[in-house]
Amino acid sequence: MNISLNGILETVREAVLNGSSATLAFYGTVLLPQVLVCLALLFLGRYMNARLWKTFDWRGVMFLAWLGTPVHEISHLIGCVVGRNRIEGFAIFSPDKESGSLGYVTHSYERSSLYQRVFGNTLVALAPFFGGAAAIYFLTHLAYPQLLREFGAAPALEWRTFVSLGALSDFASGWKSTALHFYYFLTDARNLHDGWFWVYLWGMISLGAHLSPSRSDFEGFWGAALLLLCLPFIVFISLAFFGNRGEEILSHLSVLAAQVNMLLLMALFFTFMGALFVTAVTLLASVFKKVLYS
Repeated sequence: MNISLNGILETVREAVLNGSSATLAFYGTVLLPQVLVCLALLFLGRYMNARLWKTFDWRGVMFLAWLGTPVHEISHLIGCVVGRNRIEGFAIFSPDKESGSLGYVTHSYERSSLYQRVFGNTLVALAPFFGGAAAIYFLTHLAYPQLLREFGAAPALEWRTFVSLGALSDFASGWKSTALHFYYFLTDARNLHDGWFWVYLWGMISLGAHLSPSRSDFEGFWGAALLLLCLPFIVFISLAFFGNRGEEILSHLSVLAAQVNMLLLMALFFTFMGALFVTAVTLLASVFKKVLYS
């Protein structure tokens, strides 16, 4: 009996250790990079809109809103449908100068439904990130599919990346090569003389500027998000009782996450370029106004 009990306790201990290790790897290599990229997109999007509003008033904000806002609101609508939240009202694109609103989706959920409260609210809040990423994929696939290949060839972040300096160096070199290809794409003379390139560039910056959720989108999100953060820990510990299934699933998730991260990073690259452009234009406009009215 003691031997059997010790064996069970040892199995549980190994499952907890292996499951905890897989969970930390998931948080560090799958979840954390997405959170950091999304936070950067959130900051850059609000920065661009704030500068455009300050310099050009409502007309400046509208310049980047025509594509990004409809995609943002449609993403919320899809999130409501999948998350089974009730749609109370919506406007895909309805600019209101007084409130500063460009569009909206109002929704409600049944508090007795765990699915709607936890999964539904989280999906509705984060839907613009994934809807925007999907729009970026289709727009790039139609216009410049080689960019998808370049970003797709970039190395994925895995726990093995941090095992040795060599692995970390290979990871950095891979992304350096991707960044250089992106730079060459932006500075290619053939692209600079192509009108469709500028339309594509505007579309990507517009999507990036409106990819992040607004403050109101996060209502009812944080409690659900904390519960969902605990889910990988439970899942990986449970899978650890069945051998190396946790590591196999983590490997599959890393591949899937790498594809999502690739699209989000594309959005970040273009949004960063857009932020530089907006900064330059607004500074020049401010100087011009001072000279004109001095």
